[in-house]
Amino acid sequence: MKSKLMVFAIVAALLLASYLYLIDAPSVAKNESLPGLLLESDQIKGIISNFNDLLDQNPGNDDTHVPVQSETAMPVSPTAIQGYVNIYGTIVDQDNQPIENALISEEYRFASARSDAEGRYQISVKLTKFKNPVVNIMRSGYREERVWVEGDDLGSGQAIKLDVSLSEANDTTSIHGWIGNDIGEGIAVQKIRITSRGLTQYVVSSDERGDFSFEGVRSGLNYRLEVFPEAQYLRYLYDSVEVTHNTPFIKVILTSINLVDINGMVVSSAGVPVPDFEINVRNTTTNSLVRMVSTDSSGFFKLDRFPAGELQFLTAYPEYFKITGVTLAPNETRSLNLVIDKGTHYLSGWVSDQNGVPVDNARVTLDAEINRGTTKSLSYRSRITNSAGAFSFADLGNETHVITVYAQDFKRKAISHRFESPSEEIHITLSSK
Repeated sequence: MKSKLMVFAIVAALLLASYLYLIDAPSVAKNESLPGLLLESDQIKGIISNFNDLLDQNPGNDDTHVPVQSETAMPVSPTAIQGYVNIYGTIVDQDNQPIENALISEEYRFASARSDAEGRYQISVKLTKFKNPVVNIMRSGYREERVWVEGDDLGSGQAIKLDVSLSEANDTTSIHGWIGNDIGEGIAVQKIRITSRGLTQYVVSSDERGDFSFEGVRSGLNYRLEVFPEAQYLRYLYDSVEVTHNTPFIKVILTSINLVDINGMVVSSAGVPVPDFEINVRNTTTNSLVRMVSTDSSGFFKLDRFPAGELQFLTAYPEYFKITGVTLAPNETRSLNLVIDKGTHYLSGWVSDQNGVPVDNARVTLDAEINRGTTKSLSYRSRITNSAGAFSFADLGNETHVITVYAQDFKRKAISHRFESPSEEIHITLSSK
């Protein structure tokens, strides 16, 4: 029973966290035609999800994964960067001849490089605790190799030698294109990804002229093309690019957006500044990438060059806060006052059945809503009762809270609670189903 309740609690908490992040998010519109392959982001305004989510994706179940263990005894490459792992090697064909201009890319971190005339390459991949590098090696006329670099001992500044041999294939081709703004200027270092059937993905960046190209893409398939631009442009998504040996040159035009500088305070419902508080900011008008801000010791925060429009402020586990109803117009200067359910109040209690027997492993949630004009601030906290049926919540504001208890074999119970003193204890009795 305990394990089932624990699984139920975890799943419910994850679902609610997803709700707090995704509620009111605009749906992705799809461009239905591709006249001349001129793709304009303001035609679709579809925005992909947070780029940081790429770090949480599974590499997939592709059977072409080739595990490669890191060479811990190899000396550190002189070009290695702190916080990155350096991957280098040589790309050759079946006759051991070097392959020039092969595309080598790490599919989750947008690192890519090309092999030189001798087949040599080198890329630096940022290390994270969530994913080991997954490297794709591609060249038109050859079959792609996908290498999953394994090893729990990958370290900052480490060098990994990865030599790959590609076999010939006649069903691969190249895709070429250009990325620019709405006044015709090419835009460099824009991150571009194409994905087929949600399994195979290729990533490159545009060069200083805005040009980009993909090598070794399998023809006869439809691909989703996504561009992850800098903050001053709308993100771009085109859902279906058909790749053949005669795929036209792709021209992507990004639409500029207005940026504003944001500053303000995070305070409790009593108006007391909340120091050292981290919160994510998302623009729901453009569905821009999430940026995190932190308050200083005075509760003050500042965020420069963020897209104007409707803003949403969010936190993650273990306490969930969500603030909506904040809209900033282009060129507007305003100091924000963000109110959250934080304070010095303490609530403890215990849960029992109708006979006074403690109920353990019950999930107790605590919700509050604060309205200030057009701004709405929601909070959510969750606890699991111990063997004595006890639970507690600290650092609460003096707001009306809704306490809800979920327990197996008992009816759900919700009560409203308002503090009359800084520290209070309550007893919740559950009824059997």
